[in-house]
Amino acid sequence: MRTRSIAIATIMVLLMGCATRAPYQGSPFIKWEHDGAIHSFDKASAYTATFLAKHISENSTVLEFQGKQLEFQSLGPVQDNTDIESYKVRIPGPLGEGLYTINAQQTIGTLTAQDKLTLRVFPSRLITGTLQSGEEISNEEEIKGLITSLSKGDVMEFDAIPSSGLFIPEQQFKTIVKGLKNDITLIGTNVHYTDEYTIPIETDKIGVKIIWQDPLDQKVQVQVFPSDGTEFVESMPGIKRPRIVCGDISRIINEHDPVFHISIEVKAPIYLDMTTTIENVKIDVIEHNVNGYNIVPIDSPKLINGTWVMSFKLAGTLPIIRGTGGSIKIKCKATAKSTNGEISPEAVKTCRFNVVY
Repeated sequence: MRTRSIAIATIMVLLMGCATRAPYQGSPFIKWEHDGAIHSFDKASAYTATFLAKHISENSTVLEFQGKQLEFQSLGPVQDNTDIESYKVRIPGPLGEGLYTINAQQTIGTLTAQDKLTLRVFPSRLITGTLQSGEEISNEEEIKGLITSLSKGDVMEFDAIPSSGLFIPEQQFKTIVKGLKNDITLIGTNVHYTDEYTIPIETDKIGVKIIWQDPLDQKVQVQVFPSDGTEFVESMPGIKRPRIVCGDISRIINEHDPVFHISIEVKAPIYLDMTTTIENVKIDVIEHNVNGYNIVPIDSPKLINGTWVMSFKLAGTLPIIRGTGGSIKIKCKATAKSTNGEISPEAVKTCRFNVVY
């Protein structure tokens, strides 16, 4: 009887031990997604990443960033009949430009699994750089110049390069253009000539901005162009500048009256639904080189048979000697005017001619 009591007591102790011992949960597992690296910008309101880890009841998963533990949330099992779940972590922003590390660790029993995520933060702007010549270049200033110089009837075209370069895919950016016949939103940072985004005649103002949208959190958007805090780079396009074509110079034929004429063609911009005319044609001498003589203008430009002509004269000892010659460099300026009185920006063209007698 005593022997049987001892056996029962022994069984009870073993059963109690089995009831209090934690069930075996296997080896820990934790791994960052995104190939262990994410990229963002310094004006982002938050930085989001996801990782995979074994689901366990006890709190054995720890994320650490800059000496502080981070909270995270489960997105559910990666597939049915598995104990591996997907988790999301969100770091409040903004963070300064630089390289950061987020450490992840899961411990089960005496075993620990670890993984590191790299977060690279770029300045919220387009790319800048220095050429071998030492010249500073700015993609933002270049594109601002292109946008603000657009005229009615021009086709918009530019190539923007965010400071992130190739680290952040093109499809994560959006280019927003307002002021066309319909406001447009393009995927990417480039507007190509073949897209045929033409500035309408009736447009008074156009605007462009480029934003980045975090693929892991659609609420996080960062404007990378313009970077000065304004919402759009805006421009008030006028009518197109006229096109100036360097023409001809006549020979000097009179040794006692050494006059020559320079012709310039100034072409008015063409619109289907608007007529333009040429205004304010000016021709100025920039430099000249004829030994022993100065070159002086005789009159102002005159429109003769569709070409603008201006006359000049050699001032010096007369009669001039056969073979006398040199060169003259002039600058021609002109504007165009529409039927409603709108004046174009000034067109400027420099031309060089040989002076011959």
